[in-house]
Amino acid sequence: MQASRCLSGAQASTSAAVAPAALRPFARATHRRFTTAAAAASDNSGYVPLSSSPSPPPPPKLPPPPTLFQALSFSGPAPELINARLAMVGLLAAAHAEAETGKGALQLLASPSGAALAFAAVFAYASLAPILKGVRHEAFGPFSPRAEYWNGRAAMVGWAALLALEAWQGGAPFF
Repeated sequence: MQASRCLSGAQASTSAAVAPAALRPFARATHRRFTTAAAAASDNSGYVPLSSSPSPPPPPKLPPPPTLFQALSFSGPAPELINARLAMVGLLAAAHAEAETGKGALQLLASPSGAALAFAAVFAYASLAPILKGVRHEAFGPFSPRAEYWNGRAAMVGWAALLALEAWQGGAPFF
């Protein structure tokens, strides 16, 4: 039983010599694998297990997390992500406040509440903290970083359009 699953050192060393020319590279690699496994075997029985394989390579090293100034630099990861998230939430909040009060976004931005400023600060910190810890921005189900960036960019363009409409019409454009 054990002999059928293993090759002896003599069988492994002769496999490269009798292999056809097309299979010789494969036979050489097989010979090297069995010869290495035979040398590493602690028992001197002469049998080499077929399942010996090299250990997997170590995982790649991640780059160090950015400093605060690197994260907040113009080409850093934080500015677009924080602005996009705040634009998405703020556009919905502006539409809700406009529907409730009838005031436009410019009027609401002229006198922000303390709760709105605190919410924006907490939201910006919650977006910045994972970046500073070096956490990778990965997909979670249908929520991918690419979709988040594009939705955020659309929300920023939406803010620009909303403010332009309010300035042009002189009031709340939707409700």
